Amino acid sequence: MGEKSNTNGGLWIARFDENIRRWGAKTCQHALGTMLKDSLLSDGDLAAANTVHQIDSFYQQEYLTSDPLLKFKDDQGMERFLNGFFEAVFTLASLLPYADPNQGKLVNLLLELRKLPPRQLRIWNEDCLVWVREPIFGLVMEDNWNGNHPSDAKESSGGDGERSFQEICDEWLNFSCFLARCIEAGLNNGYVDRCKYPSIDIPEGLEPDLPRGPKRDCKIMVAIQYILLAGRVVAEDCFKKPVDGFGPKQWERWAKRLGEIASQEDGNLRLASAAKDARKYMASLRPRT
Repeated sequence: MGEKSNTNGGLWIARFDENIRRWGAKTCQHALGTMLKDSLLSDGDLAAANTVHQIDSFYQQEYLTSDPLLKFKDDQGMERFLNGFFEAVFTLASLLPYADPNQGKLVNLLLELRKLPPRQLRIWNEDCLVWVREPIFGLVMEDNWNGNHPSDAKESSGGDGERSFQEICDEWLNFSCFLARCIEAGLNNGYVDRCKYPSIDIPEGLEPDLPRGPKRDCKIMVAIQYILLAGRVVAEDCFKKPVDGFGPKQWERWAKRLGEIASQEDGNLRLASAAKDARKYMASLRPRT
């Protein structure tokens, strides 16, 4: 699969290894998670394509043959397989630092999967094309979006029993940046509302006057990164398909708020600099801002 990279190490590897062990050696998530990790740690232009071949071979030669009855089902076990795969993907995405190039490599791997010869199956009584048009990707994405949110309850408890609240905020930022990259890459185009998550999380970060602290900084940075990473798509939907609370007026208000953050955030230079970049990008997309 290529030489192992010396630049991609970090805390995410150890933490993802913990999840792989927790899933158990006999689960498809264990095997798929290991493939995903090895792919990110491999250099070379063919790393993603090689991993896609591994994943496809694993399904056909090991997963499908593990139960002789699977091939007689409408979905041939694909619902459970896809669920395990995407759980591994989104778990990994939440652990990859938001600016880590590996986030882009993971998105590229999902795009490579869509190049496989189409396999038509029925999932939940719907005709689906595996990796291209199926409901599992969106469902697992939404479950993880709901479950990873840095809620008031987690903040008041100082965490969730396993992670500190700061760690929860960090993982929410990582996860949100991965969603933004998926949106920009067109992976959400098959859904009715491809900008569902930025349409909620940008206003949450830029419109309320939040008290200073980790949650405020996290939510503002999430809003900023949605603009920096998926601003083209967000702008298109804001101006061409506006809905209540997500349209041209909100776009103008967000641009103004980013200008305020850029000029007033003296204690957090990273946030101020990112806000300035996002404001500049918004102006390039819509000069009147």
